[in-house]
Amino acid sequence: MQIAYLLSLVAFAYYAQVDGSFASHCEHVSIVNGKDHTDLQANCGGQCNVLNLDLCYASHHGGISAQDQGHFNSLCYPNTCSLDGTTLNCVCYYDDAEGRRRNSFTDLNELISADGGILTCFGNKGTILQAC
Repeated sequence: MQIAYLLSLVAFAYYAQVDGSFASHCEHVSIVNGKDHTDLQANCGGQCNVLNLDLCYASHHGGISAQDQGHFNSLCYPNTCSLDGTTLNCVCYYDDAEGRRRNSFTDLNELISADGGILTCFGNKGTILQAC
């Protein structure tokens, strides 16, 4: 009985960590496309900050998925990324020699949180800015 209880606590702790919900704590949310990376920028609890999404997502077979240090911009080029609500949309390339690509998307609100006003994923924290 105690083992089942402990396992349920561990499962709850895991899902609590990956539950995002940054959108309910942040405003002025936008995507900033750099030369070689894509940042999520937002004002959360009065703190303007940016989070490099390469720290949170990977691209496999043209799709975007949550992965710590995933470097998704190696196959999803920053100048193709945009934000629709909390959904990140990018053109991503398949990891093959044919150069095929597809439109890919993921809901950032499912993973990214605003921990103390700082955008966070997998323990990776955003950088505070002077202003948004």
